[in-house]
Amino acid sequence: MKKIYGLHCFTIKGAYPALTVYFRPMSLIKYKIGEKDIAPVLTSDMIHVSVNGNALKVYLLNKVKEFIGDGNITAYLMQISYPTELLEKDRNFLHIHLIDEGRNIGEASLYF
Repeated sequence: MKKIYGLHCFTIKGAYPALTVYFRPMSLIKYKIGEKDIAPVLTSDMIHVSVNGNALKVYLLNKVKEFIGDGNITAYLMQISYPTELLEKDRNFLHIHLIDEGRNIGEASLYF
């Protein structure tokens, strides 16, 4: 089982027309065995993203080290295709579904 924390979605002004998504996937299995960095290793093929129910393409997935006071954890920053239509601010629904190599599932959603 996976949990996804720290989910944010935004656009970068002046960049390629895409959405940028930041998230921290966390493996309960890694947590239970006492690992400090509990993020699973992911590839873009393992991630399915939609906005307002419409599937979007993952263009690029970047692994990011995030400082947590006494060390680092792994987070991810990805660029996804821009939806053909967006609703007004805070009414768009982003959903992420991932399945890692161990067939563990993680999901998270937010309005942006």
